[in-house]
Amino acid sequence: MRANSNLYTSVHSELLSFRFFDLLHEPSQHIKPLNLLQPDILIAQPSMLMLLAKAQEKGELAIRPSQVISVAEVLEDSDKNYLTEVFKQPISQVYQCTEGFLGYCCREGRLHLNEDFVHIEKRYIDDENVRFHPIITDFTRKSQPIIRYEFNDILWEESLPCLCGSPMISLRCIEGRSDDSFRLQNKQGIWLTIFPDFIRRAMLIAGDDIPPYVVEQTEGAEVVVHLTCDELPDALINHIYEALSAFFTLKDLSPVQISIVKSSGHERGQKLRRIRRSFLSQLQ
Repeated sequence: MRANSNLYTSVHSELLSFRFFDLLHEPSQHIKPLNLLQPDILIAQPSMLMLLAKAQEKGELAIRPSQVISVAEVLEDSDKNYLTEVFKQPISQVYQCTEGFLGYCCREGRLHLNEDFVHIEKRYIDDENVRFHPIITDFTRKSQPIIRYEFNDILWEESLPCLCGSPMISLRCIEGRSDDSFRLQNKQGIWLTIFPDFIRRAMLIAGDDIPPYVVEQTEGAEVVVHLTCDELPDALINHIYEALSAFFTLKDLSPVQISIVKSSGHERGQKLRRIRRSFLSQLQ
């Protein structure tokens, strides 16, 4: 995690103990302590889980957690599949923030919102009425009231009932934040919202061997693709450029300038936002 607290360090009993690992440290510094600790439960951001999984695959890390939990960042389907394969465990998710514990995966692996304790209204933000901002009211709080507080997270509602039988709202995914949605004009001069999942799909179309990436709308109609890799082969550049260009053309957008650079696009210790917009558009 990014910071320790007295709450974490006070968790200790004969049955349960907590060990904090600082994300600001080099990931390689965590390998030996983890091997000695042999954790039963591993909880981390997807970006850190991916680094640990790669170390596990190389034989540097040798742990066998009975549960792996993803927190704080968007968990991509491709990352989830890879983590499941390496750790031989289904990957659970926790949806939590300063305002409280908002969701957790059921035994079927689907993320449900915590309607046992919070009332959740939905403000739909797309024409299909599947993506929404949650509006939270928590009736259990006494010192810090949360009353109709709207998050800018984009939650994608699952239409099919869950096999676990829970009536609580279930999600296909947490797609990201609204201020990370791209804002681009079409050829008729109309501003369109491009949700993060559309950019993810375009990157998937570009190929299965795409290295870790961040796609960033920097300003106006400029999009930069940051790739964490040693080299930028022409074939890789062409595949990404063609996939993104095809999507922007399908949306009938005005010309979009696409740059592909060798860079992580991510500062260690910060949340990884794989799709992001780094400026304020005319319309939010």
